[in-house]
Amino acid sequence: RGTYPGRFRTLLFVGEGTRRGRTIVEGCALVLHDPVGRFCWLDYLASAKGLSGRGVGGAIYGDLRGYVKGLDCVGLFFE
Repeated sequence: RGTYPGRFRTLLFVGEGTRRGRTIVEGCALVLHDPVGRFCWLDYLASAKGLSGRGVGGAIYGDLRGYVKGLDCVGLFFE
């Protein structure tokens, strides 16, 4: 049994773009939200192959920070 059984809400943030007229996923972030403890845990942040260093991860992280502020959390944590 975990310390927080069933308490986390899973959030998925996706950064999309278009290439050759098709929508593609350029990056994503997987976040766990604990509404009782009022915090979020960034578990995974990734960008598509060949897109590292182009700001995709930074853009997703920026949107994520704004969303977390709206949840009235004390912080967004990651390791």
